[in-house]
Amino acid sequence: MENLYNGMSSDKITYDLKGSDIRRFNKKGTGTLLDTNFRIDRNGEPLPINIEYYSNYLSIYIYI
Repeated sequence: MENLYNGMSSDKITYDLKGSDIRRFNKKGTGTLLDTNFRIDRNGEPLPINIEYYSNYLSIYIYI
């Protein structure tokens, strides 16, 4: 997969989300964090999604 953040500031936290719970934890400070790190950092709360984007996604998904 290409690096979409090439040349951008690296002070942001980067997660590699796969949707799995198996071996998906990385110690802080070791680079890219994984699914379990994301859940812990977000206190188990999902990402907020703008209703407009969600309805666009649903309209695309229905026609696939």
